[in-house]
Amino acid sequence: MLDPDYFSQAKRPRLFRFNLIIFPRFQLILVGANLSIMLLVSGITWIQMSRALSELRAVGGLAGVDAEYYRKFLEYNASNLQWSLFIALAVGVVVSTGLTLLISHRFSGPLVRLRGYFTSISKGATPIPRLKFRRGDFMGDLPPIVNQAMDRIEREASTRKKLAS
Repeated sequence: MLDPDYFSQAKRPRLFRFNLIIFPRFQLILVGANLSIMLLVSGITWIQMSRALSELRAVGGLAGVDAEYYRKFLEYNASNLQWSLFIALAVGVVVSTGLTLLISHRFSGPLVRLRGYFTSISKGATPIPRLKFRRGDFMGDLPPIVNQAMDRIEREASTRKKLAS
């Protein structure tokens, strides 16, 4: 049995160093929406495929071809088509989930950093820390703007202190 602290930050193995789920509520909603859309499209495709195959079965009897041979041909192709659709869905789910997590990680990372940044300021961190995002994060132009605003607030606060003394 694994030690409960096995996955803690200090003991985390290199394989688990990159944590894709950093803002679970947002990221899992995106993954769920993505999977729902994929299942809906796959379901519609499956229903349409089943309807087309039933119509082909009915036409086979009317066409005058060997019914048994035609039925086996349709069943073989239907089976291949169903397995292909299932495999495409499975691969699509894996790839889509991975891409959704990667992209949402780059979007939610800055939000998590902003929350931590303003939390540390609200708790009285002095000097006010500099905001930094990871390279490749969305909203990469935000840290310099926030840092300039916080510098101005600090300068104005120190000016007020000097005038008050």
